[in-house]
Order: sequence, then C-alpha cells, then structure tokens
Amino acid sequence: MTDPIAHNLHVVDRHIRNEAVDVDSVLDLYTDDIVLEVPGRDLRLEAFRSGQSQIEFGL
Repeated sequence: MTDPIAHNLHVVDRHIRNEAVDVDSVLDLYTDDIVLEVPGRDLRLEAFRSGQSQIEFGL
C-alpha cells in the first residue's frame, strides 16, 4: 500500500499543473460522477465516463 499523504500530494500537484492547460486532462484523477460547482460564476462542471466535461451555465 502506498503512503496516502504522498499519493494525495501527487494528485493535488498533477491537478494544479494540468487544469489550467486542459480541464479534461485531470478528470481521470477523480471518480466518474465528480461535479464541480462554482456558484459565484454560475458554473457547473460534470465528468462523464467518456472523460469529457460538460459545462452548464445558470445553476
């Protein structure tokens, strides 16, 4: 079993480095049903099995 703290730090590092370049490239770090809601921007992102995000405006 790997060190959970080291694993979590690796995931955070990969997420931060890649999300600005390509949001879909970090989706494989999470489960298929991840949802990111940003109410201040009226934004909702959902990940699907295809690995592509869906953007919905107007929560």
